[in-house]
Amino acid sequence: MDEREETNVEREGEEAEAGMEAETEKEKAAGEATDVERLKEALDSAEKDAAGAHEKFLRKCADLENYKKRVEKEKAYLMAFANEKLMEGILPALDNLERALGHADDESGIEGLKEGVDLTLSQMHSTLEKFGLKEIKAVNERFDPTRHEA
Repeated sequence: MDEREETNVEREGEEAEAGMEAETEKEKAAGEATDVERLKEALDSAEKDAAGAHEKFLRKCADLENYKKRVEKEKAYLMAFANEKLMEGILPALDNLERALGHADDESGIEGLKEGVDLTLSQMHSTLEKFGLKEIKAVNERFDPTRHEA
């Protein structure tokens, strides 16, 4: 081979190497571009998930506030009407006491008054027992902190 042919062969080899390097750089750039696109997609997905979680959090906060308001309303209602049944049970006893006082001036006098007060007292005891209040004997009994109040 003469020198020209050798130079041509060398140039072709150098050009092939340069072409391969260029292709390798293009492949790297293409790989980096796909990596960037993949990362952008992952970021978009993560942002959507975060937005959804934030939305869910805000809804739960609103639900909690609504629950607090509802419980407060129910509490106020219960406090207003909690003793209604107890009062309805005591009112007849008050009526009976008034009747007993009205009969105190009659001929039967003290005996009628005593009988009316006894009946009213028993009616009040039964009403209070109906609502869970029971009499506990405490006179001449040893103090029991599980049953008695100091």
